[in-house]
Amino acid sequence: MAQTIKLKRSSVAGKVPTNSDLEYGEIGINTADGKIYLKKSGGGAQVISAGFSGDYGDLTNTPFTFNNITGVSTNADLGVVFHTGGTALQTDAGASFSFNPSTNVLKVAGSNVLTTATLPAYPSVGNGTLTINTAGSASGSGTFTANQSGNSTITITGATIPSSLPASGGNADTVDGFHAATHGANIVIRTHSNGYLQPENWIKPANGTGLFYQAGVHFYETSNKMYSSTSLISANQGTLWGSSNDGSQSGLDADLLDGVQGSGYARLGGTDHLRSIPNRWFATADADNNIDYYQHNYAKAHLGNTYKYTTSRPAITSDSNYWVGSMGWGAVNLNTIFSYGSGFWDAWSMTDALNRPSNYTTHWNGINSLHYSASTTSQYGMQMAMGVGDPSHTYLRGQWGAGVRAWQKIWTTGNDGQNSGLDADLLDGLDLHSGRNNEANKVVRTNSSGYADFGWINTTSGQTTSTLNRIYASDDGYIRYYTPANFGSQIAPHIPHNDSSSVLQTKTLKVLATNIGNLYGGHYTIHTATNKNIIVEEMTVFMDVTGSGTRPVFSTSGSDDPKGAGGIRASVLSEWGSGSYDRDAVCSVKSLELNSPYSTNGIKTLTVATSRDPVSNDSDASRQIMPISGSSTVKLQINCQNPISTNATGSWYIYIQVKFREVDVQADYRNATLVATV
Repeated sequence: MAQTIKLKRSSVAGKVPTNSDLEYGEIGINTADGKIYLKKSGGGAQVISAGFSGDYGDLTNTPFTFNNITGVSTNADLGVVFHTGGTALQTDAGASFSFNPSTNVLKVAGSNVLTTATLPAYPSVGNGTLTINTAGSASGSGTFTANQSGNSTITITGATIPSSLPASGGNADTVDGFHAATHGANIVIRTHSNGYLQPENWIKPANGTGLFYQAGVHFYETSNKMYSSTSLISANQGTLWGSSNDGSQSGLDADLLDGVQGSGYARLGGTDHLRSIPNRWFATADADNNIDYYQHNYAKAHLGNTYKYTTSRPAITSDSNYWVGSMGWGAVNLNTIFSYGSGFWDAWSMTDALNRPSNYTTHWNGINSLHYSASTTSQYGMQMAMGVGDPSHTYLRGQWGAGVRAWQKIWTTGNDGQNSGLDADLLDGLDLHSGRNNEANKVVRTNSSGYADFGWINTTSGQTTSTLNRIYASDDGYIRYYTPANFGSQIAPHIPHNDSSSVLQTKTLKVLATNIGNLYGGHYTIHTATNKNIIVEEMTVFMDVTGSGTRPVFSTSGSDDPKGAGGIRASVLSEWGSGSYDRDAVCSVKSLELNSPYSTNGIKTLTVATSRDPVSNDSDASRQIMPISGSSTVKLQINCQNPISTNATGSWYIYIQVKFREVDVQADYRNATLVATV
């Protein structure tokens, strides 16, 4: 079965596809207009009419494209388009062509059939010659113009043109109404039979002066030069100079010397410009012996100075004492001075904002040494500066490209030493420690916290017999000093006693004297041990009476009681999971010991108790023995047996100090050094 292929189409009259409607190689049809469209490779839709008639078809208002046709022109009067090949396109009367040479598109206006025709004999131009072919004489006041690219325009206006001209080109009687002759008034001058132009007497320019001519004298030309046959004098112009009368002392005042104006030569003398910057330096780089000139900056550069610095001290100040060859004047940013190029510079009234090296001074001198300088942000070289002539304040910086580096101080024997800020690699040939100062032959340094860390400390100093006032120890890894008293109290608990591995400890209770009665009926815990016994070795009571204060009076009831009735006592309380056991007065200071032998108020007393008196009625002679069951806690406490008879007065304190040991009985005895085993 046959298949029908339908192309992209539209039945709407006058509708033309857009660039987005068609792809390259795709055809679109307008069925109402009978037109076919396709998309040009250069972009845009090219329209091709499908309704041709005759040889060329009806081109009513339809573009017709000429491809690669040159020399196309139009004749609006005849409705003809033709090209130099002689073939033409012609329409019926009343039609006209429009041609766009930039797109090579030809349009016909009207409903006329485009036909071909052989061109009639229209005027044509070739090689700059105009030929007019007419059927008879052409005359009138009209203008005939022929134009051809690359040739001049020829115009004939208001003239009667014969049907033909002689082969010789014609011989008119006058030219613009003037006859030709060798001399006379109102004539066209012609040459003489010998080929020379020989006007009578003189040639008169428009300004009224003239060149005198006399018999036997003439001018002639040889090798593009004008000569006279002899010396010639003009009454108006003076002596005419030639090869016969020029030369030394001739008085000739020429306009040019060897083809050069007088202004082109340097003259001696002239004006003394003093401090003005020269704008020309006279020298030469040629071998022609001519003295040429250089612009100021170029001359400086050739002499080894910088091209970048465009002024000078003489141009700035009249004081010749400043004419010392330095660049800069006053407060100038040192980045700008850096861009001046190589040389010495000078700047003062400087601030930090002007990039001075330091605030030591406001006046700096220095040297630039550059490889290249394009601007203040693109330089290659170094800059050195010294403050007010002081070598100990000499600085150096450099730049290689976009970023200028910071100033760096130059160290000398005048600025090294203590507080100089010099950061040397070695100190007396020794390197610096980087860690805990535990390497040989390196300089000790502190850490970020200001401490010196050591692997070990060794001293070779001699012994001393002086009284100790500082003992160095540590509680956190850093060595500090303790007073002997403080050190003793701190070290005592850590020194073994009576072959025991336990250490002696000290705890002190401070009580306001007027509150000492609070110790009655209450126990104040000053230490707690876990799974260890506490053995009290000593208790001290210090009454620090001051001013008019009075001492308390402790009750003497039962004063012969070994527990110290009414006195201050140290007690031990043992606690475990299911019970407790209290041993009061393991060590005590009795009332009579606290009240006597001093009865006078205002006296400081120190009472020490190391053991209890073993009196006969002591029913518990083993008060230091404490039971321990499983996981136990043993507390050391301070209390009073009886109430205070008379309270103290004044603002002073009673200090109660107890010395004791924590004893792991099993470990101490099981691990003890034995003398024998029975």
